[in-house]
Formats: sequence, structure tokens, C-alpha cells
Amino acid sequence: NIGKKIAQALRNIGIFSPADLEKTGVEEVYVRLRLKNPERDICACVLYSLYGALQGIPWNKIPKKKKADFRDFSAELAREIPFASKKRIKFLF
Repeated sequence: NIGKKIAQALRNIGIFSPADLEKTGVEEVYVRLRLKNPERDICACVLYSLYGALQGIPWNKIPKKKKADFRDFSAELAREIPFASKKRIKFLF
């Protein structure tokens, strides 16, 4: 679930281990990624990757309700913390 680019982005915000991710929480880590990278459009799929990694499941096995909750969270955060660029940039994948 977490490839090289996501792993590097996580290290850049102080997340070095699964324990760090679990302690901080998926949503808080996502917020930190957004704040650290305001020029990038970080989509809800990053939430899926983080959650799936903690649960030990692939992103496509995450329940639909949980994915919908993550999409809502991502959309709300985008309203609160707009991207610095209006251009959609593919981040981490």
C-alpha cells in the first residue's frame, strides 16, 4: 500500500514507522501531508493507502462506506486548505 514516494512523503512529516502512523492517525497524517505540500493535489486515495497499510489490506478491499468517509474528509479539507495551485498535480502515484 505504501510505495517509495508515499514513504518519502511520510518521512518528510516525521512518520517513520507503522507505529508512528497508527499513533498519529490516518486523517492527521493526511492533513500534515496537505500542509507540507500545498502545491500538490493529494487525493483521497492516499487515505486509502494509509488506512489499508494499517489494516493489512489492499486499498480495494476497504469497505465502500469507509472510502466514502475518506472522500468526504478529503473534500472538506480541500475547502478548508485550498491547494496553492489550481492545476491538478498527480502526487505520489
